[in-house]
Amino acid sequence: MTFSRKAAKKNKLHSKAGVTLTELLIGMTISAAVLGGTISLFLMGSTTAANGMGRLLINRDIRNFTNEMIENARYADYFKTYTSFSDRT
Repeated sequence: MTFSRKAAKKNKLHSKAGVTLTELLIGMTISAAVLGGTISLFLMGSTTAANGMGRLLINRDIRNFTNEMIENARYADYFKTYTSFSDRT
């Protein structure tokens, strides 16, 4: 009877001593899934930020161009507005 108790204690010590291959594979799979999700979220955020930056740059260029046109029209001696492209002669 005492021998079986010692054997049971010994088995408990050995069962807590390390990680089995199955536990390691499950842990690695879960870690890979979490890491993959994190990377995809990062890439999506980076793409969204790059698109937003491009739109901001385009808006800035259009604003600068229209401001320059306004300044040129304001200080011009003669300014004519054409009704269409065809009758510019």
